[in-house]
Amino acid sequence: MLEVVIAMTFLVIGLLSLTTTSLAVHALRKVDGERHLANRALKRAAEDIQSYSNAQLGAVGGWSLAMVNAYAPGGAIGDTFDIQGLTPWEGEASCGSIQVVTDETARDADLEVLLGMPRDLDSDGLTDNTDVSGTAGLLPVVIRIRWQGVSGQREVRQGLYVSGL
Repeated sequence: MLEVVIAMTFLVIGLLSLTTTSLAVHALRKVDGERHLANRALKRAAEDIQSYSNAQLGAVGGWSLAMVNAYAPGGAIGDTFDIQGLTPWEGEASCGSIQVVTDETARDADLEVLLGMPRDLDSDGLTDNTDVSGTAGLLPVVIRIRWQGVSGQREVRQGLYVSGL
């Protein structure tokens, strides 16, 4: 009888270990799935921004103004986007946000991405303009995706440049 009790104890310990491992693997798969959705949305947003930039090269009023107006809050495209399958951070309306940078004096630390800022965006030889929205030939764009995931608040961000030259 003692042997049966010992064998049952080892069996229960083994089953508990297996269950714990299965739960951990499931959580890791969920986190990986969320990260995959976010990265795919990030790539899609970057491609859409590049495509829109190319379409606006001959825009009346200027390329840079068309870009700024499109991706401004309330703009033609807007500065936020939703991602199906991800839940935004508490207090935020959507997971994705787009920031078109028109301030040459902005620094990488302020933007929280490495873009090599400050940079001369309007080709005037200076990096002191705080608004180049109508004259820029090069615009930095920051895309952020923030979601509430299985493991808490998560964020991915990407910086890129679009050119009107």
